[in-house]
Amino acid sequence: KGIGDERRKLIFAALQIDTAADKRIPLKKAEQTAKKILSLIQKIEMVKIASIAGSIRRRKPTIGDIDIIVGADIVSHKAIMEFFTHLPLIKRVLLKGATKASVLLQDNIQVDIRVVRVDDYPSALLYFTGSKDHNVRLRSLAKRKGLKLNEYGVFSIKSGKRISIQSEEEIYKLMDLPYIKPERRIGGGEFNTVP
Repeated sequence: KGIGDERRKLIFAALQIDTAADKRIPLKKAEQTAKKILSLIQKIEMVKIASIAGSIRRRKPTIGDIDIIVGADIVSHKAIMEFFTHLPLIKRVLLKGATKASVLLQDNIQVDIRVVRVDDYPSALLYFTGSKDHNVRLRSLAKRKGLKLNEYGVFSIKSGKRISIQSEEEIYKLMDLPYIKPERRIGGGEFNTVP
């Protein structure tokens, strides 16, 4: 009840994913596929910036899916989604919205793309690179400094105003941390340098 026909179809399609999609992929193969997709996305004139995120960026030995973050003007988001979901490598579109799409490639690798405003890009890249534990620790540290950190940016808790951020490095600097490389973002020892 309350779920429309289109949403029901999407849910049903997602439940029908081949079991091969549940298997983890070696980093090298996932990275090759991700770079191929990223290259196609970067050719779209409306795309300002795009990167591979998730466990590939963290250099995990095996990967569950491919995550790509794209920065573009809001007016371009829909066109970028259309382009992405119609790539010839795609076997099935699992989910398609205004800013996020998930697809299953012909070789049963799942690719998730998220399109964000260029201003949101550094925070989105940090957030969707993970790890979950690293993000939780970083948000906790931000809160102690009177800041709110999420995939949409960094905000002052007191005023609610957005703090202008141009890079992940600037986010770490706000937390009085050195830049933490993606492969070290595990949610543990990388925070031992906190003052």
